[in-house]
Amino acid sequence: MPSISDTAYPRLKTSPSAKELEEIYTPSLHELSFAKERIRQANYCAYLLILLKTFQRLGYFATFTGIPGLIIDHIAKCIGLIDVSEQFRVYDTTTIRDRQKPLIREYIGVRPFGKEARQVIISTCTKASNTRDDLPDIINIAIEELIKQRYELPAFSTLLRLARSARSKVNREYHGLIYDSMDASMKQLLLDILKLSIVLEIMKSISAEHLIH
Repeated sequence: MPSISDTAYPRLKTSPSAKELEEIYTPSLHELSFAKERIRQANYCAYLLILLKTFQRLGYFATFTGIPGLIIDHIAKCIGLIDVSEQFRVYDTTTIRDRQKPLIREYIGVRPFGKEARQVIISTCTKASNTRDDLPDIINIAIEELIKQRYELPAFSTLLRLARSARSKVNREYHGLIYDSMDASMKQLLLDILKLSIVLEIMKSISAEHLIH
C-alpha cells in the first residue's frame, strides 16, 4: 500500500527555514486587509490567516495540531501576536474553523470537496488505470485534475481508496476480456494452473507449520 510520501499529496515541512517562512507564509497586504475586514478580534484574525496561508500551500484545510508551531507563530506575529501556537491548537474543536472555511474558499476561488469532486476522482482514476498500474501515479493524476478544476483536496485516505477501487474495476474488466477471448481448452488449462497454485500454497503452509513445531 502506498504511503502519502510516495505521492505528490501536499504536506507541510515540519521545520521550515526562515526564508521559507518569509516567502511562503507571510501574508500580503491584500490578505491582511481581507482578514481584518472580516474579523475584528486579533486571535480569530490570525486563525483565519493561518488557515488561508496553509491552504494556499496544501489545497486543503490542515488541522492546527498538524501545523508546525514555527508557521503558526510566524503568521500570528505578522499581526502582532507572539508565541500563540499552543493556544491556537484548541481551535480545532471549535466552530470557528467551520465558519472561516467558506471565507477562504471564496477568497481563493476553490470549491469544497463533495459529490462532484468525488466523481472527478473516479473518472480520472479510471481513465488513468487504463494505461497505468502504479497507485501513486494514478493518485498524482487525480490530484492534478482536482487542482486544475479548482476543487479542495480530500483526505489522502479518500484518494487512495477511490484510486484503488478504480484500478481494480479496470483490471477486472481487462481480465474479463482476456477470459472471454479464450476457447474452452484454454479456460480449462487456466483453471488447472490456478488449482495447482492453490495446492502448492497449501503445501508450503503445511511445511512451514511443521518447521515451526
